[in-house]
Amino acid sequence: MNEPLHRQQRRAVLGVVGWSVVVVVLSFAFAYLWRLFVGPYTDFWTTRMMDHEKAQVTLASQQCADPATRAKLEGWNMCERARVTLSKPVSIGAFYDLMDWLSVCQHGICTVAGVNVTDSLYWLSKLAVFAMGVLWVASTLGIVSATHGRAVTYYQLPHYVAPPTSSSSSSVDKLVNP
Repeated sequence: MNEPLHRQQRRAVLGVVGWSVVVVVLSFAFAYLWRLFVGPYTDFWTTRMMDHEKAQVTLASQQCADPATRAKLEGWNMCERARVTLSKPVSIGAFYDLMDWLSVCQHGICTVAGVNVTDSLYWLSKLAVFAMGVLWVASTLGIVSATHGRAVTYYQLPHYVAPPTSSSSSSVDKLVNP
């Protein structure tokens, strides 16, 4: 490299500092995402696992084995609920519980400030897209305006360098018209 030593040292220090900042930010992001997803998922998985164990005990009980007892229960049957519980794997059920927990519209009902807005979601989404478009156009115009201002400033002479005034004759005029 043909750079002076102090520039190389400065670049090395900036590289170390930059990568250190990246590692710290990624570590915090990983910890936050772990806290946001893994902790609740583990809770949901534990609940689902206990429900699975209860369903297995229910299906093995005398209540589910005796057809006469099942007939007396008519439409309400713990055995059918236990079969439904066992039909879905624990990990998938916990994942769906986590997604429902993270969703804005939990259990299919969207509330904003205590008001059910489920029927208005289509219009709210259109309004949000329109607002994002307006903000995008405004920011684009701001960027274009700032870029133009920088270009104009770049090509202007500094304030202390002024072109010659028309009243004073330049040296070229003196040579051409003596």
